[in-house]
Amino acid sequence: MVMRQNIFKDKDFFDEDIQWNMECHSDLRSKLSKAFDDEHKGFIFLGLLDYSRVAIAESYTLGESLTKIGRRCELLFDDAKLYIDEFPDSDLFGSGTLESYINCLWLLSFCYFFKTPKERIQLIADHISLTEKDWLIDRLIAASIPGHPIAVGQLAFPEIYKPLAEALSYDQTTEERNKKIQMFLKNYYPLLKKYDVTWHDSHKEPDPEYCNHFGYWIFELAALSADIGWDDTSFRDHPMYSKDLVDWKFAQRPKDKQIKI
Repeated sequence: MVMRQNIFKDKDFFDEDIQWNMECHSDLRSKLSKAFDDEHKGFIFLGLLDYSRVAIAESYTLGESLTKIGRRCELLFDDAKLYIDEFPDSDLFGSGTLESYINCLWLLSFCYFFKTPKERIQLIADHISLTEKDWLIDRLIAASIPGHPIAVGQLAFPEIYKPLAEALSYDQTTEERNKKIQMFLKNYYPLLKKYDVTWHDSHKEPDPEYCNHFGYWIFELAALSADIGWDDTSFRDHPMYSKDLVDWKFAQRPKDKQIKI
């Protein structure tokens, strides 16, 4: 097993942290039946979603097989459904921060990569308050549910995602598109700090007990790249681009549809 990102932390760190996350997830699940009230139960569900998502990112960083990561995603999707079933008025966008936005983008990206049933994706989409109000959210839903309406020109966080949105414009040449994507990639990590994303610079925490580093990835870019069939030559070696996920998804397409633009 070869790590996909080993710049900051080694295999032992991720092995131990994945195990810790799964133990915490199991412990939280056991506490659901003992929740004091709805507020406490809601807090537990959000914790479950967080532990599942982090374990997926860590597993990807560690180099686990995509098949195994797909099984981990099933746990995340189950957690999301349980939360929605318990709280029909819940909003997965939650706090409205960039971090909660990225959590939604990752959830939808995982749905796309791992062939989540459309009815489950629609359930998730119906519980993201930005659905049909945000171009990127809608574009990722449409990758799994063709025909989903897209809020063109609307972005919750244009400062960070506008170059990516512009790269998808049909009137962009390959050169123009690549420049936009390079701009997006250049600005992405610094803007995480500006918006107080908690895992920005997480690798710098020296104490393993408090280090929440799970790797740095832009899964939403990979999902769009795979769905559109971009020629990603100019950016596929960027350290935050999950190229093997893209190649894996692309390889699943019928031969007559494997055309990169």
